[in-house]
Amino acid sequence: IIKTNIMKVGDSPAPSCTPTVQSSCCGTGVYRFQLGSIDNLTGDSLVGYEDFSCKIYTTIYTGSKQQLTVQTGSIYNENLKVWLDYNNDGSFSDSTELLFSHNGLKNHSKEILIPIVSDTNKFLRMRVASDYDGLNPPLACGPLIYGQVEDYGVRINRSYFKPNADMIYSITDPCNKIVSFSDYSEFH
Repeated sequence: IIKTNIMKVGDSPAPSCTPTVQSSCCGTGVYRFQLGSIDNLTGDSLVGYEDFSCKIYTTIYTGSKQQLTVQTGSIYNENLKVWLDYNNDGSFSDSTELLFSHNGLKNHSKEILIPIVSDTNKFLRMRVASDYDGLNPPLACGPLIYGQVEDYGVRINRSYFKPNADMIYSITDPCNKIVSFSDYSEFH
């Protein structure tokens, strides 16, 4: 039996805003974005906002660990933020949808754990924004001064695989019986 899933890209709401960028220049912005099957090399783009969401997308699974990697310019430190519109409402919340925030030069990378969400198999929008470090961290809707914003498509599917348990603990206060746990379990 061959099972085919058809994803209607058009069912995803348009973003609630189009980010504004004052100037895409000076060796700042998103040069390369990688997550799942996405590996988009845009280089030193002079376009402030690019919407790749209908052309460049990936499928990831609930409970999986994914390596998120963004390369920015190599001249200035940049503030980078990445959001995923989990509730599919077209907007990006720092409190619930911010996946990654980093300040640095050129390489920004983090392993993220995809949460177990009840509403799966939908096309979601991911937004990546980077701006010069001497300014405030970027907002999902801008305005950015010297940076760049890119949107990508992500579909989260429910994982039907059993988890590979991977827990570690450390005794933080033996006298008061306080133990700290870290869960690194993943689905295979």
